[in-house]
Amino acid sequence: MRVLRRLLFSIVLLLLFLISGPTWMIATGQAALEADHRTASWDRSNLAPPPEETPEAVVQVYAARAFEWRGAFSVHSWIAAKPKGAHSYTRYEVIGFRLWSTGSAVAVGNSRPPDAQWFGADPELIFEARGERAQQIIDQLDPAVARYPYPDRYEAWPGPNSNTFIAWMMAEVEGLDAVLPSNAVGKGWHDGWWRSEKVRTATGDGWIASGPFGLVGLTTLPGRFEVSILGMSFGYSAGGIILPGIGVLR
Repeated sequence: MRVLRRLLFSIVLLLLFLISGPTWMIATGQAALEADHRTASWDRSNLAPPPEETPEAVVQVYAARAFEWRGAFSVHSWIAAKPKGAHSYTRYEVIGFRLWSTGSAVAVGNSRPPDAQWFGADPELIFEARGERAQQIIDQLDPAVARYPYPDRYEAWPGPNSNTFIAWMMAEVEGLDAVLPSNAVGKGWHDGWWRSEKVRTATGDGWIASGPFGLVGLTTLPGRFEVSILGMSFGYSAGGIILPGIGVLR
């Protein structure tokens, strides 16, 4: 009986720890629960080079705080790409509400700026490639999107969601050498019992492993060690401590 009580106590402590970060995000107003999608900003953040002044190919990956309550837990991520000589960028992302209106959650288009705020949240640049390397990545994007196995599925938690899609693209597309932020909930989701893969980043190679449906996971990279439980991550990185929902606490 004592062992059971200790186990239950440990589980409660763990759950309290996992929601402490999201609670802080809400308490400090960094996640706006009453935001209005009709008036939210889609202004450019000036992180993408102007296409009319940039003849070379460009590929970028962004992440921005998710909308409404989701923002307490996670970010939304997307890819922006401009082929050589093109005068506009194409965004590659998964948007949940598209699933119910179009039958596919995958959105590929240029209706929004590549570096636009996500419902008023400023994006962070996760990855960038230019020139020949970028063009090689771009040539792989559309075929990879066509292979994405979950276009007709979307769940904010545990996945598949927008971060599941971008993490899948990173694994499929050669040269897209990056991993998503620790607070990209759904990045480790998969429909099996175990998955592990070697990953490349600008700082070096590492490994990502995840258990059933991505509900537990481990990320090891140069300067980053991250444990994920129920999609929420904690650990440390070169930039600071990793906390659930918050991401890197600098």
